[in-house]
Amino acid sequence: MKNKKSHALIAQSLLYDLPTEMSRIMFCPSCAARRAPLKGDRVLLYHADEKQHYIHSIKKDHRYFGFTPHLITDIVKEHFVNGCIISFSAVCCIENCGVIFTKTEKDPFQYHWHKIHQKQCYMNPYRFISFASIKFYDLYVYI
Repeated sequence: MKNKKSHALIAQSLLYDLPTEMSRIMFCPSCAARRAPLKGDRVLLYHADEKQHYIHSIKKDHRYFGFTPHLITDIVKEHFVNGCIISFSAVCCIENCGVIFTKTEKDPFQYHWHKIHQKQCYMNPYRFISFASIKFYDLYVYI
């Protein structure tokens, strides 16, 4: 019983310091339908250490179609009478699925990106902590 309480306290403290933005692997039905991600597709990633977005090309194919990087933003802890829930916006980061890239006029190597399809998601706090903490290195296809 004591172990469960300590896990609950750790999880509770993590909820006070929610990230503002992150990239995580999620399922995208549109990408699954077109059997993406494919080698050569471009993807937007958020590098938390540098607090910047970068465009990468997919370097290898894999068999997990539909599992793509998503940009997680607008993370909010919403309180209710019986507890709380975490809400956030998620957008698939594959080019022409959830984001589009446009070149800047001043620098041909610099791009602007825009969200085109965004969804609102909800998770209980403990599931969100797991989701934010775990990185699925097996599914990373841009390294």
